[in-house]
Amino acid sequence: MIQRRPSLYFLKKPNSTSAVILPTMSALPGTMVLDRSGSGTQAILSVALTVAPIVNTNVTVTSSDPSVTVSPSVVVFGPGLPLSANVTVTGSTIGPVNVTLTATPSDLTIAPKTVAITRSTLALPVQTNLAMWLRADSGVIKRGGTNAAVLDDPVQGWQDLSSNALNLSQATLTYQPLYKPTGMNNLPGVTFDGIDDVMTGSDALLPLGKADRTVVMVAKWNMFVASYGGMSWGSNTTNAVFGMVKWSGTTPPATVQGWAFDYASSYVLTVNTPVLWVVTLSGGLLSQRINRTSVMSNVVSSQNTISANFRMGAETNASGFQGITFSEVVVFNRALTATEITQMESYAARWNV
Repeated sequence: MIQRRPSLYFLKKPNSTSAVILPTMSALPGTMVLDRSGSGTQAILSVALTVAPIVNTNVTVTSSDPSVTVSPSVVVFGPGLPLSANVTVTGSTIGPVNVTLTATPSDLTIAPKTVAITRSTLALPVQTNLAMWLRADSGVIKRGGTNAAVLDDPVQGWQDLSSNALNLSQATLTYQPLYKPTGMNNLPGVTFDGIDDVMTGSDALLPLGKADRTVVMVAKWNMFVASYGGMSWGSNTTNAVFGMVKWSGTTPPATVQGWAFDYASSYVLTVNTPVLWVVTLSGGLLSQRINRTSVMSNVVSSQNTISANFRMGAETNASGFQGITFSEVVVFNRALTATEITQMESYAARWNV
């Protein structure tokens, strides 16, 4: 009788990596351009995997600048789920020119991807005879000399972006307005408290005497103080001031100030209502537009502005203060045409006015 001994057989375990195709990720296009002529400009980013992962994998898409947002910010890939998804990239008018988007998978075996975004420098549609340009989303300097960025940073300087460099300043901390990252339409603003906040600068290169001029201002009153005030330049003597202010009182009309002779419009200011205010002095005739509607047309003006200083947030002689948030102020050394005013009003739409 032959006895058979049992035999042992060892099966080689298959190499799991050789039998599984690992997913890779793409983020296309690799470069994108966002127009900064107005907020809300959008582009589409496609995030995709070559194959579905074995388990659900999250891909987080982040922007190096918070003013460029992505939605959705998290995309999920997994068994039975689509291999690609679109992400909407939304830009704004603020922030740096160059921005990077990064798509980072939770699965560490899948390499992250980056996408470069370029935004053109924000430019005024009208630039001829530009005398002053103040923007709350650029050139606001906090105490210490760096750019204001955080809620309620005290503002010690505001840089004029025109070639005249008519910068504003306030050295005293208690008199400094505050930076608001979301002052108007989720864009920055500079807020004056209506108690003692004020900023001053030179008016030497602003339109003086009876010279033609156009001023475009985006602002809102946060509270009414029973005094005049807002933004003005010149000397506090008869007809020697040029300002865009509220009339003294609690139901004030928007008024061009001349000192002694003032020019109240038909528009009544209300608290927390933004105004896009355009004032033109042309050949001695004064016109005002608020929120794209004429509120004064060709009124004879006796203004004869005398150089003294530029003042924001207070009466021109600092006798009273205003609770007001400024977003943008643009001054031209000439009267703009009707077409140019329309261009400036379209540009100002980024503040949602």
